[in-house]
Amino acid sequence: MTAAGVVSDYDEDVQEDLIANFAETVAVNEEDITLTITAASVNLVFVIVVPDAAAAVAVSSTVASELADTTAATAALGVTVTSAPAATGLPCFPAPEGAWCYSVGADEATCN
Repeated sequence: MTAAGVVSDYDEDVQEDLIANFAETVAVNEEDITLTITAASVNLVFVIVVPDAAAAVAVSSTVASELADTTAATAALGVTVTSAPAATGLPCFPAPEGAWCYSVGADEATCN
């Protein structure tokens, strides 16, 4: 998804808040999320490590309902979101054994 501002607006404190807000919104642990921020206005990519494909489906459903549009995403994350989230459940590499990454905002996922 894309957010307003420039990359430098998203310092460590803002990133920690984004991860906390995202985790609360989609009901996953903060420890299972990696956030990557790149230029494109501000491109936000959340990667969530889940144990299996069924968990990825559950996260997908939650993302679809809780972050359905820019208004909902803005309210949930606490930053101005300018494009709706695109969520994709993907196997990731390298992955913890048996894990999947669930990426919100990217076409591919990389687990850290």
